[in-house]
Amino acid sequence: MQLTNYVYGLMDRQLWEGWRGLLQHYVAAPGITHYWKLRPEVFSERFRKFVNALEPPAEQRTVGNLFGQERKS
Repeated sequence: MQLTNYVYGLMDRQLWEGWRGLLQHYVAAPGITHYWKLRPEVFSERFRKFVNALEPPAEQRTVGNLFGQERKS
């Protein structure tokens, strides 16, 4: 939804950058990465291209590692 709002000029760039940064972390999370490989077809082609073009975050921030509780594999 936020991507659509930004594309159509309904969201300013500064607000969009925050959403884009959040999405970078979500799509790099192990569970979402796995789901994305299994079900990309449920998303629009525009969204798939956008997500696939995202650079992974320099530092992965998950709830687990933010609280120092993430297990290392």
